[in-house]
Amino acid sequence: MGFNSTIVVMNDSLGEIEKDPEFGKKVAAAIAKMSCYEKPVDISSGHSCNAATVIDCHHADSNSIIVVGGNMGEVAVPYAGSYNATEEQMVRRWAEKLGFNLTKKPKARLAKS
Repeated sequence: MGFNSTIVVMNDSLGEIEKDPEFGKKVAAAIAKMSCYEKPVDISSGHSCNAATVIDCHHADSNSIIVVGGNMGEVAVPYAGSYNATEEQMVRRWAEKLGFNLTKKPKARLAKS
């Protein structure tokens, strides 16, 4: 199946990215570097040293949970299950990583009429 990459793009840099004829090559180089170093790799464009950042590369047959905010991203759970894992399975894996056990809420009982 191959590999997938997660990239955070800084919207404020879109004008620079649009004018940058080398941006595609920079993205490809950053993804290749990420595959080796396994830490975020910034991609420059114009005057912006981090117009985008490669956050993650992982096999297409697995899911990762990525948290994005504050102009950055972080791999919360590198392997959250196979590509067909349910949301519940992935959330349970994340909770386990953080030291929590999840339990389902009891179903609401119907009021007697």
